[in-house]
Amino acid sequence: MLADSVSQWWEKNKVTWTRFSALKTAFGSTVQKSQELALEYLRFDKTICEGLTLESYKTKLEPLVKAIINSNNTNADQAKYLLEDK
Repeated sequence: MLADSVSQWWEKNKVTWTRFSALKTAFGSTVQKSQELALEYLRFDKTICEGLTLESYKTKLEPLVKAIINSNNTNADQAKYLLEDK
């Protein structure tokens, strides 16, 4: 059942889905697990994310990361660490 659900989602979204759009969605979400995974990806992953540049990070993702910090949810510390990472 879950596999069918995922297959249907992929058929609907495969043309427009990108890793960068998934990051924006996760950071803008209130689902803390999605935020956690996105933070881990940006802090530690080595795979390429097409569309992720310093400019796109600063303009599109960083404001969402700052909002996580301001929310004081369980990901606030990890979001703060991301902003402090060079």
